[in-house]
Amino acid sequence: MLEKSREALINDVNYRAFDSLYRQGVLKQRFSHLAQSKHRTLRFGLRRCGISPRGWHILDIGFGTAQTLLSFPPDNRVAGMELSDESLRLARSRAGRKGFRDADFRRPGPGNAVPFADADFDLVICSHLLEHLPDDRSMLREIGRLLAPGGFGAILIPLDQNVDGVLPREAVELDDLASLERTGQYHVRRYNDDTFRSILAEQGLAIRFAYLNEYVWDLVKGFFRRRLHRRIPLLGPACSAGFNIGLSVAPHACVRGLDRLCKLAGRRPRQGLYIVQRVAADG
Repeated sequence: MLEKSREALINDVNYRAFDSLYRQGVLKQRFSHLAQSKHRTLRFGLRRCGISPRGWHILDIGFGTAQTLLSFPPDNRVAGMELSDESLRLARSRAGRKGFRDADFRRPGPGNAVPFADADFDLVICSHLLEHLPDDRSMLREIGRLLAPGGFGAILIPLDQNVDGVLPREAVELDDLASLERTGQYHVRRYNDDTFRSILAEQGLAIRFAYLNEYVWDLVKGFFRRRLHRRIPLLGPACSAGFNIGLSVAPHACVRGLDRLCKLAGRRPRQGLYIVQRVAADG
């Protein structure tokens, strides 16, 4: 009962945070570097794997503004799950305008269950969701359940690479209230690359492609951690606007080049993309 109450509290806080965010409109997300980085990274990874869906059944779990989901050709069947009523409204409206004839958007089931049929999707996207969930393993099992034979999962997570190696579970999970006070959202865990690869393997998901990026975000976080922006009035908002607008409109090749330079300078990745497939029961 205590765990259920905790889950309900986390969902309620995240609902308010994200519903408010999506009510600010799609345009603000268009000029957010982190929002665009999620979309661009996912599409880049799919292209690298030769995944170009046509006539596929595609699910996006926690689809946000549905930018990535609705960027596929409209001959695909699309579906999505979201907590936010505003997000559901936006997605239904945008899907109609973009010509999708088969679009199905739903709220989560009990315990954050994904309310769609087994083995029904050729591609399942899960972007920056697992860190918000009390039970990330359960969601990874849901992804495996939903994938059709030969289907792909595309999972994107924030990374904290300050510690290498596979971490024990208690080192991964965060104090909920500290996360709430810092971000206004519930991030209930953090991952590094080694740890997440281990978790995927435990849940029967084999990695076909992995891509770590956002070394540039590590650089920017260092700037704000040193509180340099507080020494000069308006420096923080000016830096934030320049960073977000500049990188969100720059060609993706340029952003990846800047990321490589930050990597060479010793920065650590802050985001990881993992393209996975379900391991067959017979191994």
